[in-house]
Formats: sequence, C-alpha cells, structure tokens
Amino acid sequence: MAVTPAGLTYTTAPIATTHDGQIIENLDIWVESGVPITVNHDNVVIRNVIVHHANGNAIEADDVRNLTISDSQIINTSPPTGSGGEQQETTGINAVDVTGLRIDHVRLENSEVGIYVGNSPGAQLSFIEGYNMQGPYPAGQLVQFFNSPNSSLTDFYNYNDPNKSHPEDNISVINSANVTIARGVIDGNNSPSGAGVMFEGNSEGGRVTDVTTIHMGNGAFSSYSNDVTFTNVRSFDNIDASQGGRGESLSNALIFNSAGENVTYVNATYTNPGNPQNIAWDESGDSMQITEARGATPGPHIQNVFDWTETGDASAIYVSSTTGAPVGGAPAQPAPTTPAAPATPELPSTPGVPSTPSVPSAPAAPQPRPPASTTGSDLNGNSRANTLTGTSAGEKIDGGGGNDKLFGLAGNDSIWGGTGSDRIDGGAGTDHIWGGRGSDTFVFKAGNGVDWIEDFAARGREQDRIEVDNDLFANFKALMAAAKNVDGNVVIQIGADQLVLEGVHTSHLSSGDFLFV
Repeated sequence: MAVTPAGLTYTTAPIATTHDGQIIENLDIWVESGVPITVNHDNVVIRNVIVHHANGNAIEADDVRNLTISDSQIINTSPPTGSGGEQQETTGINAVDVTGLRIDHVRLENSEVGIYVGNSPGAQLSFIEGYNMQGPYPAGQLVQFFNSPNSSLTDFYNYNDPNKSHPEDNISVINSANVTIARGVIDGNNSPSGAGVMFEGNSEGGRVTDVTTIHMGNGAFSSYSNDVTFTNVRSFDNIDASQGGRGESLSNALIFNSAGENVTYVNATYTNPGNPQNIAWDESGDSMQITEARGATPGPHIQNVFDWTETGDASAIYVSSTTGAPVGGAPAQPAPTTPAAPATPELPSTPGVPSTPSVPSAPAAPQPRPPASTTGSDLNGNSRANTLTGTSAGEKIDGGGGNDKLFGLAGNDSIWGGTGSDRIDGGAGTDHIWGGRGSDTFVFKAGNGVDWIEDFAARGREQDRIEVDNDLFANFKALMAAAKNVDGNVVIQIGADQLVLEGVHTSHLSSGDFLFV
C-alpha cells in the first residue's frame, strides 16, 4: 500500500453526502468493494482527495446540481492483467443527471471508463489525465458524453499501454449537441473498432480543435453525426496491425472518417500512416483539408501536479509526448504511478506517398463490418430506422444508424446492426451477428439454426438482450441449465438450435440479459 501523503487523512470508510453544500477534502480513501464517494446532494465540492477503489465505481453522482470535483486522483487498485478488459464496474466518475458539473485537474488510472457524463448538459471538464482505460466495450473511454449537450473537454491527456489496457473510443460523444473537445493528446488505442475522438447520434455542432492522436489502432477522428468540425487535428504513427492481441484494425487503419453530413476537416495532418492508401473516408463529399506532415513530431501534453497539502491546489505542466521531459521551463516531472509508455518501433515510411491523401472510393468502414462469406446480395440501411429482410441465399445486412429491424431469414447471413438499438433475427442457417453500438435485442427461437453473437454486451449502459421464445426455455433457470462454457464462449443449445455468445462466460450473465416471450 502506498504511503498516505502528509496533508491527507487515511480512511477506509465509504462516504455518502448528508447535506447540501458539503465539502469532501484532504482524504486518502481506500475502499475495496463498493463506491467510495456517493453524492446525493446539491452544491457539493470534492477536492484534494485520492480515491482508491476496486469492484465498484469511485465517485457516483445522480440527480444533483452544482457538483465540483477538482485536484484529485482516482485509482483502480485491482485492474485486470493484460489487455482482456475489466470485469467489474470501475468507472472513475459516474455523473448522471447532474446540472452544473465541473471537473478539473483530475488524474484517473485503470478505470473501466474514466468519466461518464450522462444527461448532464453544460458539463465542463478540464485538465483531465487518464492512463490505461480498461473497458471492455461499450466501456473503455477516458470521457464519454451521453445526452449532455453544450459540454466541453479541454486540456487533456490519455495514454493507454497496448498490453495493459482495453479502450474503445478514447473520447466519445453520443446524442450530445454542441460539444467542444480541445487541446488534448491521445496516445494509444489497441481497439480494432474504436477511434480517438468519436461523434455519434444527434451530436451536431461538435467542435474538435488542437487534438493530437498517436498510435491509434483503428480510426483517429470520426463522426457519424452531422455538422461536426475538426480543426488543427493531427495523427501520428497509427498502426495497421493487431495490438495487445485484440485483432487487426477493422477499418484498415483509416485515420479521418466523415460518415455524417457536413463533417469538415480544417488543417488536418497525418504523419507516418500505418496504411498510406487509407487516409480518409468521406461519405457525403464534405470539405476535408488534409495533408501529410512528414517529419513532424507530436507536441507536448499536460500532466497534473499534486502537492496534497491542505490547500491542495493542483497545477499542470507540459511534458514532451516523445520523451516525457518537461518543456517550456516546467518544474521537474513527478514520478508517475503508471509506467511510462514503452518505446514503439517506428513504422517504415512508404516512398512516393503524395503530400495530399487520395480518398479511396470504397475503404473499409470505420466500424466493424461482416466478413464477405455470403453468397446473396448486400442490404444496407441508412441513418434512419430501417427494416431489412434477407432471402434464402444468405446476405450481408448492415443496418447503419437508427433503431433497425433486421431479418436474415434462411441462408448463412452476416448481419451488422450498426448504431442504434436494433432488433436482429438471424433466421435459419448459420449466422454471424454484430449488434454494434446501442442496446440491441437478438432473437433466439426454434428453427434459427446456429447464431453467433459476436459482440454481446452483458452489462453496462448499452446492455444487449436475448429475446427467447418460451417454446425453447420457460425462464432464466431453465436456459442457464443448458448454457455451457466452450472455448471461451457461452453456448446455449436445444435440439438443432444453438446460440453462441462470443467471448462471454456464463458468470457474466444474469436474468436481465434475457426476455422470455
């Protein structure tokens, strides 16, 4: 156990607020199970604290006003080993229905999600520093804004060791209009499907300014939302290879994605791309001012400095993104509790790469797509709610955005729900199904053959569910009696019908994952 700093008081007792205006400060809190700090009152201030947590979120706030969290450090003391992802709820700050949320000078380590901002308009986050986000999907973000318009994240840094983390999108904006993301550095993302900064749903009016990404395993900057502007954004050394054993990039190392309408890139640059032929994807013909910046190096990033005295005001310095040394006359860098980034081999440059990128006519999309293993036609939805129905030939069906209803019917289908909360029925045959983002429902009924659910989320804010026909199983107990763990997957079989939940263990499942109809 680390030594408690002299200016803080050691405690193992969880804290729940008791009155409006309460100040929680100057504490070194260690809680092994449960939530160390729960905010139930208005005008609460949390400052100058170190929160050690495991098997529970660190700070939770729900339906309160004017919450300030500053000058603090949050550490998951029992993170998973390797890059397999977290199995516990270990979000650093979970703020839902909070009006007047202010978070500044906070460092987070090994969180499932660093900061989740849900239904909290106008939230202001600054000087946020995070290391090794643990996920798994739909978690894995340093910051996620959900239904929180007019919010901002400024002056931030996120580092993820590819062998010790499991991020998804580093910064995620969902159904949150007019969100500003500015002055940040993101170093490391081993996800084959995540991006550095991602806008989805009704997040129009978003602005991303002066943000650098390094060592991205999939996309760097992406918007499925309309009317989003990326200005002075930079990509360095993105990687077109598997990292941490999580698989190769599903977008073929695409850097800049413009899937929404009126998505604009101004003065965007890239250096040492992993796939020089797959720089940008522009679905709507928007303005993309993108150039190659050969020989450029990443700029410095912020690092919070805590003195842990009773006054407890944190400050921030700037350190080199390549050497970790202070820049601009900053004071000496304090010893981090998270190991410094390991050296990453420089990818070889490709001769003859043009100074401005060519936009490929049909690159792999920035989100996972089904493999080309079917013989029928492709059925593609759009951003609205679609109903798509296959045939007996076997199709590739992609719902796109919106809350879709997708039916494979007979044949061996590959079905991708895309964004939104989709209902997917593979039908007969051997089907491979990806729900994608959102809370999806998968149908399991007699005659469906073998269905592989490739990305089932058994918990979290985008929890998926299986709709089970009562003719197969009457209840959860009966279903679990037929569920087996086979080669790292859950297999549920009755007669000739089989449901496979890829990468899921029976211990992850609960009655809330199933609907019996």
